[in-house]
Amino acid sequence: FRSACALAAVTHRASTSAASRSALALPCRAKARCLAAITRARTAALGSPSGCDSNNGSGTAGTSTSPILTRTGSMDVLAGGTAYIQEQNGLTVGRGGVDLNSAPGTQVVLNVNGTSIDSSGGAIVDRGSGTLLVQASGNLTLETTLTSQQGNITVTTGGQLLDGTTGEASLLSAPNGTVTITAQGGIGAAGAGDIDFTAAVITATTTSGGLHLQTGSSTTVGGAGLAVGSGSGALALEVTSGNLTVSSAVTQSGSGTLSLTTPAGSLNASGTITTGSGSLTLTAGGSLTTGALAATAGGAILLTSVSSGLTVGSATTGGVMTFTAPGTLTLGNLTGGAGAITLTSTSGTIALNGSLSVTSGAIALTAFQSLTVGTLTSSTGNITLTSTQGALTLGSATTAGTISLQSAGLLTTGALSGQALSLQSGAGLTATGTLTTSTGALALTAAGNVNLATVQSTNGGAITLTSTAGTLGFGSLSTTGAITLQSAGTLTLGALTGGAGAVSLRSTAGSVVTTAALSTTSAELRLESATTLQISHNLTTGTGALVLVSSAG
Repeated sequence: FRSACALAAVTHRASTSAASRSALALPCRAKARCLAAITRARTAALGSPSGCDSNNGSGTAGTSTSPILTRTGSMDVLAGGTAYIQEQNGLTVGRGGVDLNSAPGTQVVLNVNGTSIDSSGGAIVDRGSGTLLVQASGNLTLETTLTSQQGNITVTTGGQLLDGTTGEASLLSAPNGTVTITAQGGIGAAGAGDIDFTAAVITATTTSGGLHLQTGSSTTVGGAGLAVGSGSGALALEVTSGNLTVSSAVTQSGSGTLSLTTPAGSLNASGTITTGSGSLTLTAGGSLTTGALAATAGGAILLTSVSSGLTVGSATTGGVMTFTAPGTLTLGNLTGGAGAITLTSTSGTIALNGSLSVTSGAIALTAFQSLTVGTLTSSTGNITLTSTQGALTLGSATTAGTISLQSAGLLTTGALSGQALSLQSGAGLTATGTLTTSTGALALTAAGNVNLATVQSTNGGAITLTSTAGTLGFGSLSTTGAITLQSAGTLTLGALTGGAGAVSLRSTAGSVVTTAALSTTSAELRLESATTLQISHNLTTGTGALVLVSSAG
């Protein structure tokens, strides 16, 4: 229908002649529209039209309880107010199009009993700032664009919402408003079958099936957010050009995957993002910022910023967790399970301001520049931290596996406890907490000064401490295994307790100074200095030999 008079003609077939007579009283242009619409009408049903409107559709059509009922197949409409239209078949928009102008706070309701909306040349356009509401009781295939120039679009289906086009043009366009999609059996399909939209705000939920959306401009996930209620269907939103803001929750409650992608923009999510056993993947061409992330049934959490930094409020999963960015990684609490946790900044820094804990998975953090970490815990997994060009600062780390720390700059750590420890620094090294191994070796090498509090191996692991260009000192040291200490500068010895393993304490260019007693049970105890030996405490070897060497003192 091109005008409200055409609605009258379709609604009251019995009064077609009266409508025709009314049309004859209109100006020529409006008269032609009315008569053409009357000629096209196929079937009539009860309704509440506003009559033939010579003011280009400034009135209303139908009511919520008594909509205009049509079975026309092809429709042209011009309405300026609220309209309620129920099409009994699938709808084909005629060349004249459906031209609406909803007022603020009102809605235009188009109820399609058929399975598709397509076009023979026209489009469905609401020029107003109200809401264009399209409803279908079953599956609905969109083959033409629905547009709200200033307002909102809401699509509700009792089945699936499908893309019937072969291209990627926008099917739902509300550039200044909200697009809301509610389905029972799924929204779109992967690839070219996704639902393309343009909107300031997007909300989409489906009880089951997948949810596949794509837009070519910046948008915000708001309202009820994005949700798949159950099943293995994927939840996917791609912003091909522009930024994505997530202000509401995004949830895949079943076993399907969840992905949010902005290949050319940033992704900023303050809403909670949750999956079950499916993977959770966030990819941004620019910066990536999230609040709380969770994979409640062990799905992987995979985050990538292609050209910028990455910020995560918190993340929880029993599966794999992998974060990668060239810029800075700023992280809150991370909780894992049996899956490995891998965090990488290829050109920037990593700052883990919270704790990172896993049950049995490995932990690996690599930063090009500085690496700052709070507390790391794994029951059995290995822990590996690497700063390739900067300093490394660690609060504490505990595991039954191995701990490996490597830093190009200053390495500073609190307490470390593992089966074996390996610490390497291209500058100095300071450990304010206790360094503990069980059966494995404790090996430490630094290019600068080394300052240690307590060093111990509880089950006979060897201890090797080396400063290649600085001093070395400790408060206490104990093991029944071999002990080898060497420094370029002064070697300052605290309390040392050995066992059957040999003990060698050497300064290649400085003095050796004792600040507490040194003892072994049956092995050799050897102290060697390039300058002087300053021994002011007891040295006990049991049955082992005692060797003291001062090359120049």
